[in-house]
Amino acid sequence: MEFKNFTDEEIRQALHAAWQDLSAEDDEPTSLEEFLRQYRKFSDDPNFPIESIPEVVTRAVERLVQRQFVWYWEPVVDRTDGFTGEFSFVAVDIPTGQCVTFQERNYGNQVYYTINVAGTVFYVEDLVLLVRRLLGTILPALVLMKSAGR
Repeated sequence: MEFKNFTDEEIRQALHAAWQDLSAEDDEPTSLEEFLRQYRKFSDDPNFPIESIPEVVTRAVERLVQRQFVWYWEPVVDRTDGFTGEFSFVAVDIPTGQCVTFQERNYGNQVYYTINVAGTVFYVEDLVLLVRRLLGTILPALVLMKSAGR
């Protein structure tokens, strides 16, 4: 596994390709931009299908990395405001069973651990940033696993 820095354009292309795959399964396909317009308008409606957002993100990541993962995602909900527009993702490498979104961060004398990567999504650029954030966690984990012989 080689560590690659993807350009924003490569990420956008992967997102659009993933959206085409996803919308091909729909009876009435729409563009990603049109879906996001509707999403911004109706995201607080509990009947609006927000699951298309994490689905396109995970498919784009897998397309770029050329590897499939087991994913867990959930929308972030605030007790008073409801859905925040943020999604949280956990990815597990299938062959090794290791969480590839696990992070250890040092702040001063404290060490913090997280297993998820999260980001708010309302526009295509938000999707690009979220995919970049996921790649920035997943790719180094895959490189470390490969160097460890896993």
